[in-house]
Amino acid sequence: MKLPRQPTEIENRLITYVEQHWHEHRRFPSPVLICAGARIDAKDINALLSSDVVRVMLDNRGITMTTTNSDDLSPEQLAAANTYLNIADPRPLNVKLKELGINPVRFHGWMRGKVFGKYIRERSEDLLDDAMPFAHRELLNKVMHGNMDAIKHYYAMTGRYTGVTSGDAQNVGLVIQRLLEAIQMEVSDPELLSRIAGRFQSITSNEPPTYANVPASAPKESNPQRVLMQRVIKNAGERNESPPVAPKAERQFGSEDDHGISF
Repeated sequence: MKLPRQPTEIENRLITYVEQHWHEHRRFPSPVLICAGARIDAKDINALLSSDVVRVMLDNRGITMTTTNSDDLSPEQLAAANTYLNIADPRPLNVKLKELGINPVRFHGWMRGKVFGKYIRERSEDLLDDAMPFAHRELLNKVMHGNMDAIKHYYAMTGRYTGVTSGDAQNVGLVIQRLLEAIQMEVSDPELLSRIAGRFQSITSNEPPTYANVPASAPKESNPQRVLMQRVIKNAGERNESPPVAPKAERQFGSEDDHGISF
């Protein structure tokens, strides 16, 4: 909207302070704050806020001159919001606003206001749910045309492809191996080691835990974690067995060491 005349210096000070306060706090400042922030005499504030120049300058910036709480949008604001949120219209925002006769600066000022900004945010959240069928349709369309990225994403969404690489699996296996070796060095009870190994076997293979000692002649396992578990149990069992005690040699009297003395 065109200004009826050029603003005065005091009107520019008022607009500068009000615009800064509006964008920082999302509300129009009270007359007391304007007087303090823009260095304006209290006796001049009412006349300035009633000035046609000030009103046009505020309106051009999208600033609503009110200190009361109102949830009502003007017809112009409602038209701008609905046009902005229309996802079926791919035109740029500035083209849409120009068609409505709204300056982009004014629209941005509305966005900083509590009422208009809240309306836009709530409506845009609803659009996420409304756009779900479009997203599913486009994804399936790419899958049917053999797009590998879309196929991988589809598998990830449906749980058929986890995205875990073999390198990641090897790293996990190495951590388990180091952990088992540390447990073997610190724990000497073979029964406890058997239970721990059984738990690890259950975690890594999704099988029920087994606690029985594995015999030395057990068939060769291809899973290195299971081989390590069996080795842990076997070594702990061997370490727990007492070594055989060598019999003490009986002293033979009458030998040369006895200096010929016999009993």
